[in-house]
Amino acid sequence: MPDSKLRCFISLTLPNEVIKRLRDIQQQFKASGIRASWPSPKGFHVTLAFLGDRSLAELPGIQSAMAESAAKVQGFRLRLGRPGVFPGARNPRVLWMGLGGEIDRLQRLHTHLASSLRDSGLGLKKQRFSPHITIGRIKGRGGGPALKAIFSTCGEFKESGFRVDAIHLYESQLNPSGAVHTRLYTAHLGG
Repeated sequence: MPDSKLRCFISLTLPNEVIKRLRDIQQQFKASGIRASWPSPKGFHVTLAFLGDRSLAELPGIQSAMAESAAKVQGFRLRLGRPGVFPGARNPRVLWMGLGGEIDRLQRLHTHLASSLRDSGLGLKKQRFSPHITIGRIKGRGGGPALKAIFSTCGEFKESGFRVDAIHLYESQLNPSGAVHTRLYTAHLGG
């Protein structure tokens, strides 16, 4: 019997008050008439590594890499930043919220994690890390004027933010109603 595969990613979770704020921001974009698919706010997260389809036999190596990486970085604080789009303003496809705060620690955590995962033989490609929270996937060509109007009024958030003390491994199951994320493992940051 072949080993079953799990579609996995490693991420930071967000506290309820940040999810509520993101839901409000998402509603502002929806109300502007931008045609997009809007992920459920309960699925908002900050992806550190998308692992794709992985066998059950690979999970212990992933968990070990996570624990090793997390132990090297102290807990830190983040806050919501400014909105943006990927790949760019001319052809926006993904609408996201950026992050502010102790981004240097987040970058360090990502660097340790990516290195540990590659050293574990998981075959991850080196990619530029752009910390963000996806709040919409833009459909077709459009949204330009509406996006510009909202971006011009939406500055960086100055709230005290939230504390990051752990990273999490999730399985992502794609359904017609949207992705369902199930937590498989947690690694706590050092200190």
